[in-house]
Amino acid sequence: MPSILGVVEDITLGPHSLMDAEHLDPHITEKYFTLGDHPIRVGGMKVYRTTEESCILEMPYIWGSSMAVDIQVYMKLGPLRFVLPISISQVQFKMNTRIVLNMVDTFPCIGCATVSVLGIPHIDFRMNLFNGPDVMALPGIKEVTRWVIGYVLKQVAIYPNSISAPLMQNYGEPPEPQGMVHIFLEKIEGLKSTDLMTKGDPYVLLEVREGRQQHSKTVKSSNNPKFNEEFFLVVDDLEKQKLSIKVYDYDRMSPTDDLLGTAEVFFTDERIDKDEDTMGEKVVYEPYDWIRVPLTEKKMTIPLQPAGSNLLKSIGKAAFGVAKGAASEVKNLITMTAPEVTGKKLTTIHVAKPAKEVRELKEKQAAEQKAADKTKAAA
Repeated sequence: MPSILGVVEDITLGPHSLMDAEHLDPHITEKYFTLGDHPIRVGGMKVYRTTEESCILEMPYIWGSSMAVDIQVYMKLGPLRFVLPISISQVQFKMNTRIVLNMVDTFPCIGCATVSVLGIPHIDFRMNLFNGPDVMALPGIKEVTRWVIGYVLKQVAIYPNSISAPLMQNYGEPPEPQGMVHIFLEKIEGLKSTDLMTKGDPYVLLEVREGRQQHSKTVKSSNNPKFNEEFFLVVDDLEKQKLSIKVYDYDRMSPTDDLLGTAEVFFTDERIDKDEDTMGEKVVYEPYDWIRVPLTEKKMTIPLQPAGSNLLKSIGKAAFGVAKGAASEVKNLITMTAPEVTGKKLTTIHVAKPAKEVRELKEKQAAEQKAADKTKAAA
């Protein structure tokens, strides 16, 4: 290991800590040394409350060990090189630490552990050179040794510095978001309630990230509810994620509400393109214009799909104003602004079938046409 002063070339375990005295491998393999029979003790624990998804612990560690280990220090002084055998034993220390555990939603629920040392720890030990007397008992040696240890720890571990150890891939955090979609929920027209005698109490659930729904207000006794609400939803993956829309009828007499209809809005268009590398085909995803062009606003009239109930003879259409913002230069995040109410007409579009369904339909029609042509030629 390199030294700050350029004097120490390497440090390895000594022959008394090796199973083979001639084997001076610096890696911890085939080594023998003892940490003694006195375990490290925790002198208490202090837990802090925090609004973030983390757990902060402060614990003092105390160890009065009976360990014994010998090491060899390879040193270079000009043209001279020599080995300095050192025996270390009876290590004692007291150290206050702060441990921050970053909590995540997936098992094992701890994405990262960050350790900081609070203040310079108290460290004492015996150090013998050439199997001689304890040099730590000499005047000034103990103080110099503690100063060196404190100086090194200040650079890497003493608070606010810290050492982090990831316990999960990417510290358990999801990939960096690709954007944020701004939804302006306007109204629903021609909605049919499951109750034939009264009007419904509809509300809407919007979802992009699985399990993270946003809830609109409930409009009482209306089949043409007006919401005029804004929602902001984070998009992690434009290709895999979509905007899911579900319309429910609030039922105060039942533990579950009736699902009236659903709709989906995709952020990208899927098409088949030629793969130049394999000379085959590949799937290409292209963001829609209102995703790709900064600060583009589109007004969408989205047809709701019936929830499957026979009582639903027809279903209305939900109108959503969807705005998409510009990409950030640093994090490539898409920031949204609310739709401007200026009387300016926005383009009305309808959500088409997914590209996959269109492709399958075209392939089916092509196969039928080919079969018909073959039959005609045979006749």
